[in-house]
Amino acid sequence: MTVFSGLTALHALFRKRSPRNASAWVGICIVFPLFGALTYWLLAQNRIFYRAKRLRRRWPSRATLDASVAAERGDLEAVARSDEELSQMAEIERVGNAATGMPLVPGNRVTPLENGEACYTRMIERIDAARESIFLETYLFDGPRVEAQFGAALSRAAERGVDVRVLLDGLGALVDKGTTRKLLISRGVRVESFLQPSFTGRGLHLNLRNHRKILTIDGEFGFTGGMNLRDVNLKSGDDDGWRVRDLHFELEGQIVRGLEDVFLEDWQFATGEEQPLRRRPEAAPAGRALCRAVPDGPNEDFESFKWILIGAIGSARTRVRLVSPYFIPTEDLETALVAASLRGVEVQVLIPETVDHKVTQWATRAMVWQMLQRGVEVRLQPGPFAHTKLVLIDEIVSIVGSANMDPRSLRLNFEFNLVVHDAELAGQLNALFERDWEPAEPLTLSELTEAPFWKRFRDNVARLGAPYL
Repeated sequence: MTVFSGLTALHALFRKRSPRNASAWVGICIVFPLFGALTYWLLAQNRIFYRAKRLRRRWPSRATLDASVAAERGDLEAVARSDEELSQMAEIERVGNAATGMPLVPGNRVTPLENGEACYTRMIERIDAARESIFLETYLFDGPRVEAQFGAALSRAAERGVDVRVLLDGLGALVDKGTTRKLLISRGVRVESFLQPSFTGRGLHLNLRNHRKILTIDGEFGFTGGMNLRDVNLKSGDDDGWRVRDLHFELEGQIVRGLEDVFLEDWQFATGEEQPLRRRPEAAPAGRALCRAVPDGPNEDFESFKWILIGAIGSARTRVRLVSPYFIPTEDLETALVAASLRGVEVQVLIPETVDHKVTQWATRAMVWQMLQRGVEVRLQPGPFAHTKLVLIDEIVSIVGSANMDPRSLRLNFEFNLVVHDAELAGQLNALFERDWEPAEPLTLSELTEAPFWKRFRDNVARLGAPYL
């Protein structure tokens, strides 16, 4: 038993990146030898990462297959409106190249779609026009209206002979007790689960969820962002009175092939089925936007999205704007935002006044006071609940996708985000930000420090669970 616990402690010492995690597990193994060692091997192993490595030895990663279409210096010059913007874009490009291995591709169009009325309608239009393939990946898919609309559209496509595949997160699919899954399967749609919870080794990873939102049609049109497929995203949707506002994006151009590749890797991971490489001709230019796909998750050995965020914030000249439904900044992210504020960059953070997870809201209150103290502005957006995820760097770079600004998204979940260099899109998103910023209520330092003791105690207790909120 002593040898077993000692070897386990040694494994934790070498394998755990965080000094806190390493010291905690070493201590547990020493104080509770058998229990600590067994718990470590049962709960603290990232088997997802090791399984992904095994699969990649068998099948090549699709991540770098489109390197031949990567943007060149002339593509950046065509988008930049000044030498300063060109320099800034080049800085972010270098970080992206080093952190992801995914190419920055030119010739794309990115169209923002607000809420379910605009987004779902456009999605179903594209699904109805599909000729070859429809690949849909989402975290939550529930509600009678959404199920009926998308179920009918996907069924029609399957009847036309289109390759229709739906990949649902194993835990998210349980929200509606599997109703959506059964409905789609009954209509001839192939549905698979990503990390279905179970009592086996693979199923024990309840914390590692697939939070990505991807839809591709024929490799020509794509959709991504923060929006799930739920009735609460529709005006007349009802879920105990809860209403959700959100922002999604339609994509055209070469970047859609990147979304398709990520979906096929996830499908391969979930099913074990080898996916043949799809050699498509280079997509015709659809717009001027330069886009980089940023898939990230516990299957990677490098936290790509975190470093892209930090690099982008560090490149800001005048302004950083951030929108997130759940805001529990990691130490790295907090440092980047405070450092930007200290060097004179205007840093604005917009979060909901009320969220659906109270403990998360309390933890946020316990963690933002240092940022407020150093000049970061935080405002609380009144309802309906805003589920948008957005980072705007000056007037040229937008970062959009599925990741919240919290440890769960930055370290535990499978996420998909986009870095977009496009002044037109940045202008549209800055206008939306300003529309929501103006009526939002400022969160002040005095409001936090002068709160009753019981509130400050509650908030700080909630903060202890921040890594898993």
